[in-house]
Amino acid sequence: MSKKKRYDDLNQDLSTILKTYPTLSVADVDAFIPVYFPIALVEIDTVEESFEDFEVIELTVLKLVSLGVETSHEISELLAIDEKYVKRVLKLLIGYGHIKNNKITEIGLRSLERGQKIEKKAGKQIFQVNALNGTIMKFEDVISERQLDDREHTRFRVAHMMNMMGVRTQSLIDQLKTGDNYMNFVNSGKNEIVNLVGIQDIQLKEKQYAYSYILKIKGSDPMVLSKRYNMHKRKIDERYQWIPLSVPNSIVRQKLNLSESIPVSTMLEKKIIQETMGLLKSKTENIEAQEMKQTYLEAIMNMYPFVTSACAYKSLENGCEFFVKEQAFNTYNRKLYEILKSFGQYGIYVFGRDNFYGNFVKIRPVSIELQNMAQLLVKYIDDYGDNKIRQVLGDYFDLNDQSNVIEGISKALNQFTGKENG
Repeated sequence: MSKKKRYDDLNQDLSTILKTYPTLSVADVDAFIPVYFPIALVEIDTVEESFEDFEVIELTVLKLVSLGVETSHEISELLAIDEKYVKRVLKLLIGYGHIKNNKITEIGLRSLERGQKIEKKAGKQIFQVNALNGTIMKFEDVISERQLDDREHTRFRVAHMMNMMGVRTQSLIDQLKTGDNYMNFVNSGKNEIVNLVGIQDIQLKEKQYAYSYILKIKGSDPMVLSKRYNMHKRKIDERYQWIPLSVPNSIVRQKLNLSESIPVSTMLEKKIIQETMGLLKSKTENIEAQEMKQTYLEAIMNMYPFVTSACAYKSLENGCEFFVKEQAFNTYNRKLYEILKSFGQYGIYVFGRDNFYGNFVKIRPVSIELQNMAQLLVKYIDDYGDNKIRQVLGDYFDLNDQSNVIEGISKALNQFTGKENG
């Protein structure tokens, strides 16, 4: 399974996470590291029961059979309908397993009691299994398929978290038979509730990797967040959310207001996360500081052509900081817009690359003028909408000089708001 995805916008994903958890700020984040999390896709051959409303005639005929009216001729006369039609209904009820040898069956009696047609069917279900601890992912929190890839389609420099224990078949069977989240579920696209009656076979279909992030909040153990898909959310933009696979402690659960349904991290999970972070740290420790600095600066300049005389660099244990004044910007483009927007929202722009090995670059504004402009931009975005402000700035710089971009943005916004309010 290979899908085109954007892996390089760490800032966008971090921004999304900060919006999802408003009690979390950039200052709280000690580490934010892209990783691949192992997910086992397990195919289960099941025997299921479905429940659907009876047609009135089906229910009536079944009631008559339960009362001892056995032949199509008798039923036809009692209901005053064509016998050929009655035979067709009887054939359907026999196919459902409700009638056998002209007698009502156990499943037929249960259907009468419930007032709904119960059928047993063979089915196949694909479950996602957390390969670190062997637990089945809940249906309301499965990882988005857009985030999953075969190992050969993953990126080499993004760390792959390794599972240290096998996914045990008996454990999956026990979870399916006892867990409320798996006994009942909506069969997508159909108005029927499916109940698990039996399990015929369980097979590991394949192992895939979910593009995820290790997030470490200051003073706490790290955890892994993956993009989850919840089909039950009404709004489409709420269906995809970055949610922890497990929670390291109650303090983090309370701080982020996380659901009690998210399990507590096991010692094994914590160990694997720490080992993954340690592996990435050892990669950068083996690289000369000057070489890493050059790597960061090349990535920064490839992202946006800063005027370096108006910038300053500072090395950090987990990356670097890059300080900018308003004179650092002499080109207007989409990336500048995103940087300023992030400055206005969070006071910082953060990004990473594969060859940073989990480290990241923090770009910070160091002048009051630049910070004020960024906050003003965000205010106008809130007032008039993101697309409208992008259009206003794009149109302005198509026609005007870009020698002083920050001043130009100010003029463009003032002209626009003047017209809007005039």
